[in-house]
Amino acid sequence: MKKFIALFLIVNALSIFAGGSRESEDEDSKVETEEDNTLDSWSNVRGREVEMEETMLYIEYNFTDQDLYVHGMFDDEGWELLNVYTPDGELLLSVSPQSGLKDLCMAGIFFESREPPTSEFSFSDLKANFPQGEYAVRGITFKGDIYIGSALFSHDLPVPPQITAPVLVEDEKDTEDAIVAIDNLVVRWEDVTKTVDGMPVIITAYEVIITKEEHEDPHGFSRPVFDVHVPADHLPYIFDRFYCVESSRASSGTGLGLAIALDVAKVHGGSIKVTSEIGAGTTFIVKLLKSNKNNQI
Repeated sequence: MKKFIALFLIVNALSIFAGGSRESEDEDSKVETEEDNTLDSWSNVRGREVEMEETMLYIEYNFTDQDLYVHGMFDDEGWELLNVYTPDGELLLSVSPQSGLKDLCMAGIFFESREPPTSEFSFSDLKANFPQGEYAVRGITFKGDIYIGSALFSHDLPVPPQITAPVLVEDEKDTEDAIVAIDNLVVRWEDVTKTVDGMPVIITAYEVIITKEEHEDPHGFSRPVFDVHVPADHLPYIFDRFYCVESSRASSGTGLGLAIALDVAKVHGGSIKVTSEIGAGTTFIVKLLKSNKNNQI
């Protein structure tokens, strides 16, 4: 059986491992040995229980490149130990900050496994290595409390949607003849009603991401000619009404545009997230629930 191994960038300040044990400095809150580091061992840990705010574990299937991998995201106020267990209670992942990061602790972590092609790592392999069900989350907060939570991992992977507009081309050489104007661009697709296993599924939301691809870019995606960058200390406030970044005050604007955009997204059951990096520009991702009419955005 092929093993599905998660790859991480490990720095001196962070220790990430699959299996093994971790000990808290609090004598009343620790997992003693490798053999004891199972979900059941937490019944011996004493402390106030706190529900972890956000836990996610899910499959990503790249239909174009035919590769398959697992994503995970765990986020809350701050923790010094985070363990994730399989539905059978075996340790799947353990994260414990070290060195200078140990005092600060961690508030959230997002990871991606490596991305093997389906010819190497099939859906059958994934099901064998990652059983469907509730993956328990346990941890120690920076206050010494006990984090509890769970992430539902499902094998119900929908088939890719069939895009009906704009017209797609099969051969990359034909792309110049299929340029679509940005003005009044409409993306439509057929309802997705089945999983890759042929089972029925109901899709509650779709995510549409549009990007410009340039092959000469070593990162695979285009970089902006002009770097529109929002300083990190301003990011928490840019959706507030009338808020303007100081450097933008030379141009006209009331600071209402993003606030209104977020309100509109929320009305439609969606959200807006933003990332900004010097040299890479600023990216806004808008998520909306699918339209009830003609699967149109």
